[in-house]
Amino acid sequence: MTDAEKRRALPWLLTAETLSMSFVMLTFGGSVFILFLDELQLGTQQIGFLLSLIPFCGLVAPLVAPLVGRFGHKRIYVTFWGIRKFVFALILFTPAILERYGAERAFWWVSGIIFTFALCRSIAETGGFQWKKEIIPNAIRGQYSALNSMTTTVSSIIVVAVAGYVIENGTGLGRFMQLMSVGLVIGLISVAVFSRVPPEQAAERHDTGREYLRGIGSAFRDVNYRRFLLILGLTTFASSASNSFIPLFMKREIGLTDGVVVLLSIGTHLGALLTSYLWGWTADRYGSKPVMQASLVLLLLPPINWLLLPAHSPASAPLAMVASFLLGVANLAWQISWTRYLYVNAIPEDNKAAYMGLYYAWFGIVSGLGPLLGGGFCSGPKMQGWLPLIVCSLV
Repeated sequence: MTDAEKRRALPWLLTAETLSMSFVMLTFGGSVFILFLDELQLGTQQIGFLLSLIPFCGLVAPLVAPLVGRFGHKRIYVTFWGIRKFVFALILFTPAILERYGAERAFWWVSGIIFTFALCRSIAETGGFQWKKEIIPNAIRGQYSALNSMTTTVSSIIVVAVAGYVIENGTGLGRFMQLMSVGLVIGLISVAVFSRVPPEQAAERHDTGREYLRGIGSAFRDVNYRRFLLILGLTTFASSASNSFIPLFMKREIGLTDGVVVLLSIGTHLGALLTSYLWGWTADRYGSKPVMQASLVLLLLPPINWLLLPAHSPASAPLAMVASFLLGVANLAWQISWTRYLYVNAIPEDNKAAYMGLYYAWFGIVSGLGPLLGGGFCSGPKMQGWLPLIVCSLV
């Protein structure tokens, strides 16, 4: 496939990614889901366990990567990307389970759904990462990431504004079920749009088990790759441990209402939107490393801002919005730089299946440990639990 053909396919991919992000924000990936779990009266340890299930399922990536390559990266991605929507739809029965069987049964019901959903997601993304590595030309990967961030951010701002209004003016679990239902419809549309993007070349699908094992060995011996995974792991663990529980911190400690907590995501998205093209252009022009180094410095600011926020004050919400804006700037700089480095510098073309499988499994481990351990920290009384969590993320 020529670069010209790849470029013609990018509008479809961009549209699908934008719709998919709207699904994420309304279902499992934003403040809506955290507040939904809080509405179920779950403790922070239980919430941390549920949040850790999704990344931990990334451990299946090295195991399924050879099979994914055999059946086709795009085919597996679109198939399991669609199946997971129907699995998540079962969460709409949670209020009935809660009313009939109680909170403990509802927790295990949600756990089973999230676990199955996460398995489908991990299998899909094992193919999706390799498919998107081929379909997006390296010469414009940073710019595409920035443009993708801009479109997904605009849609997320709209979605978050609507979600904040619904949650602020509604009561009980019904408001969350309404938002998740809309998210599921959007998610199914995104799957249909993904199907319009061309598949990878047929030659890219053949990867025997023996070749895959040799690739795994090569990845373990690659010093640059190991160093990249170490930096990625430390940063991801710190950010996932604290960011997962910021909505609850804002609600319980700072004193913001549910609707305002959801609206804080607009600040994060605006920070990403206003700087996305700058980071993408800089990464393409000067390389990924300078942006990665700058973003690591910027990531030190959000924990400091959270510790300085006044509680139960008229200034709490505006200052929290400013902190969220700075978080969006830092997060996007880090995301654009490390994903570009992964695709362009860290992963060799001839061993991409093995390298991708190891990356996805490692990313799942550190992303899962963050909320799992963070939930234990937050279970302490008042700031005695939150303070160590935020300080540890800063360190």
